[in-house]
Amino acid sequence: MDAVTRKGVLLMGIVFVTFLLLGFLTIIGVFIFNEKTIVVPDEVENIDDAVSMAEVGDIILVKEKGEPYVETVTIDTRNIKLIGVGKEKPLLDGMDMLNSGIIISSTASGVLVKGFIIQDYILGGISISNSDGNMVNGNHCNSNATGINIADSNSNKVKGNSCSDNSMNGIELDNSDRNLVEGNEVIGNNNGILLEDDSSNNNIIRNQANDNDFDGITISSNSNENNVFFNRAFFNGNLDIFDDDDNNFKGNKCENSLPIGLCN
Repeated sequence: MDAVTRKGVLLMGIVFVTFLLLGFLTIIGVFIFNEKTIVVPDEVENIDDAVSMAEVGDIILVKEKGEPYVETVTIDTRNIKLIGVGKEKPLLDGMDMLNSGIIISSTASGVLVKGFIIQDYILGGISISNSDGNMVNGNHCNSNATGINIADSNSNKVKGNSCSDNSMNGIELDNSDRNLVEGNEVIGNNNGILLEDDSSNNNIIRNQANDNDFDGITISSNSNENNVFFNRAFFNGNLDIFDDDDNNFKGNKCENSLPIGLCN
C-alpha cells in the first residue's frame, strides 16, 4: 500500500470514528440527559410555545418562515439553546406594540440565544434580568428601545451581535458584573455601549461603536475595574469614549474621549 493510499484510508477512518462519536454523544444527550430537539415552525408553530415546552438542556431550532414571528419569547428554563437556523435568520418583530423580544428570566441560567433578527420592540430586543451565565451570540437587534439589556445579572457573554438604530442604547449593562461584551457592532443608536448603576469587573473588548447620537462607549460613575480593550469608536455625536470612574483602557482606537487619553 503506497503512502497516498495509506493517508486516504487513515482519513476515512478518522471521519468514520468522528461520526460514531457524534452519534454516541447524541444518544447520551437523548437517553441519559433526556435532551430533545424542538423545531419551529415544523413541530410547534410559535417560538414561545416551544420554549414553554422545553426542559432543562433542550435545543430549540427556529426556521425562517417567510413572515415575522410576532411574539414575546420568555425563557425561564435553564440550559436551553434557542438557535435560529437556515440561510436567512428568523425574524422576531414587535410591530411597535410588544414590549420585548426575547427575555431570559430570573429562573433561567446557562441559556444560549443565537442567530435571530429582533426588531421594533418597545423596550428591548434581548433582555437578561437576574440571570447568570448566559450567551447571546450572532443576533441582529435593530430599531428597538435598547438592543441588548443586561440587568442585575453576572457572568454573561454577549458576542458577535449587531445592534443598530435603537432609540436608546445598543448594549446596556445595569448593576451587572463580570460580563463579557466582545466583537459586537453598535451603530446608529442613542448611546452605543453603556455601563451604569454599579456595573464592575466587566470586559468590553474588540467592539465597534460608530455613528451613535451621543457616546460610543460610556462607563458611568460607581462602575469600576472594567477592562475596555481594543475597541474602535468613531464619528459619535458627543464622545467616542467616556469614563466617569476608575476603569482600565488599552488599545482603543477613537478620536475623542473624556478624560483625554483613552484613545491610542
